[in-house]
Amino acid sequence: QFVQHSHTFENALDAPRYALSEFGGHTPEFLSVLYLAFVLYTVKETLNEENQQKKAKGNVFSRLFSTNKSTEPIRFTIQLGIPTEWSHERNYLRKKKFEMLLFIAEEIQKRISSKAEFLDSSIEQLKEVVKHIHTDLRTMGNENLETKLNEYGLSVFPETAAGLYLITQTGQLQNGYYAIMDIGAGSTDLSFFQLSNGKVTYLASESYLLAANDVYRNFAGTNPTLKQIH
Repeated sequence: QFVQHSHTFENALDAPRYALSEFGGHTPEFLSVLYLAFVLYTVKETLNEENQQKKAKGNVFSRLFSTNKSTEPIRFTIQLGIPTEWSHERNYLRKKKFEMLLFIAEEIQKRISSKAEFLDSSIEQLKEVVKHIHTDLRTMGNENLETKLNEYGLSVFPETAAGLYLITQTGQLQNGYYAIMDIGAGSTDLSFFQLSNGKVTYLASESYLLAANDVYRNFAGTNPTLKQIH
């Protein structure tokens, strides 16, 4: 039976979805921030290193006529897909929560200069950093947070939107009504939309707390048949 979200990381209707003991005593929000920060450190350092290697391999002629702009670090924009529901209030609360998580992950990188330093930090040190950022957030206000998100190139949008964009850009879909499903680790997201001359109009969305993690929990260490899984 599908269980509807209340909103992310909160109780699913009348019962908690996850026990905090599953996360070693740390909140899902804290672990999510650390994971996002680690991913962003890795992606940015990898791309910056590749960029520097390309510049180093450039011939004398290209270096002679290069501009100062070409030596500037890469500017990154980050779009985070999140589960959606056809409820303005829930979507608003969820969007704000994920914006805060993404902002904290980005701010960590400004306060801890490298991935190596980040990985060498203890949990207690990381908690202090997150605590200070969160304190700054509480005094910032929504308007200033929006300004910072734009400045950092951060945005949050429906999880199914990325896949939907790629599908519509192929030009293989005719005008009409469609549904798209995104099965992730913690949630399964359904979106219904209308396509008209390349324009996408969302009609309804819903997220269910039934996904790959549930399959893993139920069948880890076993060798079930497809009939048993079904």
